Amino acid sequence: MKVVKGLSSAVLLTLLLGSASAVYADEVQEYALDTMVVTATRTEKTVQDTPANVTVITQKELKDSGYQSVFQAVRELSQANCHTYQEDGGDYGGMMSRIRVRGIDDGTLVLVNGNPSNYMNHATLNTVPMDQIEKIEIVKGSNSVLYGPQAMGGVINIITKRPSKTGAVTGSVIGGIGSNKKLAGANVQTDVLNVGYKKTWNKDFNDAVLPGNTGLGTAINIKDKSSDQFYLDAQLAKDLTFSWGRNHSEVKYQTGSYKNFVPVMNKLSQYNSTYNSYALAYDNKNAGWKAVLGYNTMDLSCLPLKGGSYSKYDGYNANFDLQKKFNLKNNDSLIFGVNVNRESMETQTTVFNKAGRNSFSAYQSWDVHTSLGMCIPVMLLN
Repeated sequence: MKVVKGLSSAVLLTLLLGSASAVYADEVQEYALDTMVVTATRTEKTVQDTPANVTVITQKELKDSGYQSVFQAVRELSQANCHTYQEDGGDYGGMMSRIRVRGIDDGTLVLVNGNPSNYMNHATLNTVPMDQIEKIEIVKGSNSVLYGPQAMGGVINIITKRPSKTGAVTGSVIGGIGSNKKLAGANVQTDVLNVGYKKTWNKDFNDAVLPGNTGLGTAINIKDKSSDQFYLDAQLAKDLTFSWGRNHSEVKYQTGSYKNFVPVMNKLSQYNSTYNSYALAYDNKNAGWKAVLGYNTMDLSCLPLKGGSYSKYDGYNANFDLQKKFNLKNNDSLIFGVNVNRESMETQTTVFNKAGRNSFSAYQSWDVHTSLGMCIPVMLLN
């Protein structure tokens, strides 16, 4: 990777919805300018030409970091704010951990290969096994112009490994035993297929919340936590790829209260979470056409084993995105696109509730290269 040092005076000019802003850097920093990103402008560009605050977490960084979940990696390596119920960002029924880019709750859009995986503004990052990820692009700041209202704080795009023409069948088997968890998994890659599976068992986590100075407060124990992750990428044609991912987790959640610093537990619940993601992606770089058809489902439940109450959440997200890139003179380019999305959520607690929404948007992005060698993206929402 090419690294440029000593960039002491960088001026980044961005026109967004008719307004202009300038960013000036006084400190000498280190920039990797040749890294290619696609999320910020919906077209492939180097970091140098991208008019946004972009963080790229590479496959090597994920491997070297030692983190056991995408949630942990994004939180630490991008320095993002988060809301979590445990260190690994696990979900407990309707209690969903989430990243807050720019500190905006329910304002971060999570994509997997460009396919939105949010459910009524909530999103989970742990549907894809770590060893199936090629890189993660994080765009900080509002991207509603290109991605809709769920991207008020930013966008996280998880890009998975794609099948590559090597003429060989390769694979790997992983396993580990640590102080907090055990894991096992396998991965197989061919010219047209990339498939993987990972199983994780977590050690019981008692006293997840400690009492206050008065010796009182809520007491929580997390027991018998395990998860299964499947992922598949299949190259159906030269420019057509099918992806499927599934994450299923189970955990027992014990709650009570502290009395004189001693936990007294009185409730025990079983939380089950299942996420499925299906996506059909078409990307013809020569013709400039790109399309994503996605469908995601969520099934969350809380089963009371001792005390407590029953709850269940069923939801889905259907999405279609189509865009066309036109190459103009002087390396200028123009993108037109449309997006159609349908979300639905059914909630069963003491009462039944069903909510849903439909959204439609059209967008365009125009990259203009000036005589000074600057690239000025102009993005308008129709």
